[in-house]
Amino acid sequence: MSSITLDSGSGARPASAAAARAFSSPLATGWLEMAGHSLLYHYVVQPLIDEGHVVIQDSLGIKNVLKSLFMAEFIAPQHAAALATVRDHVKDYFGRVLAPRVGIYLREDPARVLEVKKTERIGVFDNYHAFGGDPRRTFLDLQSDCAREYENFARTHGWQIVDVNTAAEATGSASERVADTILATAAR
Repeated sequence: MSSITLDSGSGARPASAAAARAFSSPLATGWLEMAGHSLLYHYVVQPLIDEGHVVIQDSLGIKNVLKSLFMAEFIAPQHAAALATVRDHVKDYFGRVLAPRVGIYLREDPARVLEVKKTERIGVFDNYHAFGGDPRRTFLDLQSDCAREYENFARTHGWQIVDVNTAAEATGSASERVADTILATAAR
């Protein structure tokens, strides 16, 4: 990873030390997230499963790792190809090593989420504003990029995909659809 962070081999380096720190920050966040989820899985989740417990994990860390890699790409677009390769390796790792028995992806339309959240409620890690981007526009950019990756990941690894908006409209609650999916899968 240091070859991506410091020098891509093309001689291209961040324009300043501040730019290098800005680029390194989301990469460090992503790697820490990945390490944390690896530790959680190996030392908490897997032992509980081995004892016969059912473990429901609210979020798979791939979400934050991919988001961090997209942030790094926003800061240093000249590293887009290398970061795309890193994203592929991350997806492979989470899909093989940290794969849940039952995966459920809750699909949401980023524009609809933005409409509900309003600009003032967008978190610092939900857009590229911290790196100089417009909050609303970059929220849609980042969330759309992530949604595409998450859905591809879910399809590749055979996860159930629940469209939150459709489920909420049909049943009054997306959580009912998720609970039904979990129970149906557990009954097999």
